[in-house]
Formats: sequence, structure tokens, C-alpha cells
Amino acid sequence: KISDPDETRIADPYHRNMVLNQTKNFKMTTSKTFLETVMSVRVLADVAASISELKANPMKVASSAYGEAVAILNRNEPAFYCVPAEVYEKLMDRVEDLELLQIVQERQNEESVSVSLDDL
Repeated sequence: KISDPDETRIADPYHRNMVLNQTKNFKMTTSKTFLETVMSVRVLADVAASISELKANPMKVASSAYGEAVAILNRNEPAFYCVPAEVYEKLMDRVEDLELLQIVQERQNEESVSVSLDDL
């Protein structure tokens, strides 16, 4: 029986046992991720699944994180992240906002030019 509810979010028993065995003496430093490192590789998701699981049932893997990203592991290392479309769209909006902010900051000290609407 699993006593920690976060442990149930690891998609398959093999990876859950692997993570639990590797983290017995590991003190969690953040509640955002279930594991800060796996074999010195950082995992940036609460849920992990193998490529085999993804091939067998992609929608089940994608929905197992309840709207969050899923780390897809290849030989116990993250190969890529499966991110829901809504999360990806928000991420791209944030990236665009940051790029626009950078442009604004670069142009903030430029000399302004007065223009009349009639001149346009």
C-alpha cells in the first residue's frame, strides 16, 4: 500500500518502485516535482511514464497528469515532455510576452518622435 498520495501519480509500478528506491534517503526540497533528480538528471514533472507506456496508450498517459506535463522517460532519463495543448498555448503566450517586454526595455531610452495624425 502506498501511503504518500503523490507516489500514486507515477504512471507505472516499475518507475514508481525505481523512484521510491532511489529516493528513500532523498529529502524533497520542493513540492512542485515528485523528484528533483533521477540518476543526476532533473525531471520537471509530477508524473513520469515510459516510452512503452506512451506507445501503448498515449491518451491515458497524457491524461494521467490531470492537465500538467508528463515526463516521458527513455532508459530512466527524460526524453521529452508531453504537454497538454492548453498548457503549451499559455507557455507560448508567456514566451511572447517576455520577448515583447525585452523589446520595450531595449527601446525605453530611445528618443521619441512627435508625429501628427494628419502627417500619417
